[in-house]
Amino acid sequence: MTIKHIALTLGALALLALPAAAKGVPAPNLKVFEADWKACEDQITRHRDGSWIGWHRDFGNSYGDSFEFYDGRFHQTASVLKVSRYIDGIAGEFTTWCYRGDGSLAMIAVSMGSPDMMAGGEMGPQITREGRLYVDAQGHTLVIRGWLADADGNKIGPIDSAEHQLARGCNPVDLRLSAEDAEAEYVSELGDIDGNHPAYEPNELDWCAVAEEGP
Repeated sequence: MTIKHIALTLGALALLALPAAAKGVPAPNLKVFEADWKACEDQITRHRDGSWIGWHRDFGNSYGDSFEFYDGRFHQTASVLKVSRYIDGIAGEFTTWCYRGDGSLAMIAVSMGSPDMMAGGEMGPQITREGRLYVDAQGHTLVIRGWLADADGNKIGPIDSAEHQLARGCNPVDLRLSAEDAEAEYVSELGDIDGNHPAYEPNELDWCAVAEEGP
């Protein structure tokens, strides 16, 4: 699954937990994130030859993961981190972090797919749990949205729908508020130039617990 497989729906959205009017501030203009996302799409397109840092791993028994970091900081262009996790052959989770040219986080897109366990168990139709997190240049999370979608990307319900159920629960997301955070994880995993593996501590958020319904 590539960055282009993640559909964006942008519009007038309320601030998390309370409407903007109640907070006394205008609602965030999420249209500005379209340019950030387009820059991240372009970064992926330019580097289809595999110019990324990270790994693809197969742990057997249908478990595996991948970590692809497209680093645009040297040229002050967008950076992108794509992380995939494959779970027991039944579920896959695909997360994309989109960074601005200054290295600040703009968006996170999360998509987990599996059969709909409420409609045939492991033989049920494929559905996805979608999440979108929008972050300003100062690292403040503006909006978190979540919903369930069918195989064609059509919304079929909220993430806590009683009518649909993925085979796996909702995992927290590592916020990685800067491109440096992405770099820190691959250095921890792969080692630095001296062979050291400094510890990496994820900055996890239970996004499903606070997400507003979307898209």
